[in-house]
Amino acid sequence: MKILIFLFLFFQLVCAQNYLDIEKKILNFQFLSADSLIKKLQNSPQKIYFHHHNLFYQQFFYENYQSEMFFSKSDSLIHRLYNLKASEEWKVSFLGEMYLERCIIAFLQKSYWNAYKNFKESYKLAQKTKNYSQMIFPKRLQSLMEIFLGSIPTKYKWITDFMGYSGNLEKGIQNFHQIIFKTEILKNENQVLDFYLSKHLFNDHQSAFHAIEKLNKNYPENPFFAYLLGINYLDRKELQKAKQKLIFCIKNPIKDFDYPAYHLAHCYMYELQLDSAQYFLEKFIEKKRGNIFKADANYKIGIIYCLKNQKSDAQKYFYRAIQFEEQISDKDLYAIKQSKELIFKTLTNEELQLFQARWLFDGGNYSQSLRILNQISHSPNLDISLEIFYRKARVYHEMKNLDKALEFYQKVFEIHTARNLWMKPYSAYFIALIYDEKKDINKVKFYLNKSLSYKNYDFQTSLEQKVKTKLSKMLN
Repeated sequence: MKILIFLFLFFQLVCAQNYLDIEKKILNFQFLSADSLIKKLQNSPQKIYFHHHNLFYQQFFYENYQSEMFFSKSDSLIHRLYNLKASEEWKVSFLGEMYLERCIIAFLQKSYWNAYKNFKESYKLAQKTKNYSQMIFPKRLQSLMEIFLGSIPTKYKWITDFMGYSGNLEKGIQNFHQIIFKTEILKNENQVLDFYLSKHLFNDHQSAFHAIEKLNKNYPENPFFAYLLGINYLDRKELQKAKQKLIFCIKNPIKDFDYPAYHLAHCYMYELQLDSAQYFLEKFIEKKRGNIFKADANYKIGIIYCLKNQKSDAQKYFYRAIQFEEQISDKDLYAIKQSKELIFKTLTNEELQLFQARWLFDGGNYSQSLRILNQISHSPNLDISLEIFYRKARVYHEMKNLDKALEFYQKVFEIHTARNLWMKPYSAYFIALIYDEKKDINKVKFYLNKSLSYKNYDFQTSLEQKVKTKLSKMLN
């Protein structure tokens, strides 16, 4: 009996190590070696795993806006999975997750009918996985479905209730974290998912940072994790650490993945090292794959030339920016809109100073940013006054001078101008965060709803997702 127990435990240990070895190969982009190891697995998960990893990891190398690539790949994979003679519980679980992700991407693109069709298919598969209660992995789809349905804001829940769908956010998170620790199969993949959920759905940037920091520590030679950690350092305004990671990515490039140069340019831009910023933006533009951030990169080079007082060169890049008319990202749409105006307009000294103050703030150089803002604090131009108030509020907010921040956020609402309308809903959102710190729940809800009352402004999608998620967590 003891021998049998020993052999069982030894077998489990060998299987766990096999899965980890496979993921190490995948995470270091050694796909042929990974495939060789996958072929040695038992037949049940082997064929599913073989087809799955090629989509899962490589899709993260592209932003969600590269939807055609994602949908064509997933269409092909779904077709192959349906026709595979493999373990039913694995097939159902992977298919359900793919349909759920297709739903989310379609929803972000405002393709609501496609989103509903994919969600309906995913939900049906998630219900089916409940037949496999003895297995750990199919529970991942169930937990993701709970998280997705549980994060829908209360004001929209009547739709899902009417259709008979319901989910529990806390239960989903708890179950998902249990899965991470209970299975060696796709262990690192689960941690990647945990990072994305924390960062993009829960707006829990601290948890996201710790998740990707741990993955980078475990796989220090992996350029994709270095990239994710680098852009998180950039979000945290730790420019030197961000530079280190992004430079590592450029020296160890991932095929067809050009974003490190784009983000490295911002590290230099936020220090007003304009020549270095321009160099890496141009390096990014030179790459031919995809259009995301290309309009924004051209627009920012145009601004750099304006700061250098080289108007004709600036116009050339503004003109290039407006060639990207696709519905790409909020940043690109804003860049296209601004570039259309700036082709025929000369920026004033006040406007150029505002760009410098903006970039210094984004890099965490608050004192320098405030010094510039104070130099232009009295402008007859209402649009400039509005932005000065907003930028000062943001500086004081980050410097933890909350009373001053509230004072300037309130001033934003007092100026009546259609330009830079986005600063008003964003001000309402940041005021809500301040009152959240002060534990004044009524004011938190008031300003979150005030933020949602604004329509048709720049960066609306990204802000509304944050606001709705926060409201949902408060009301559940």
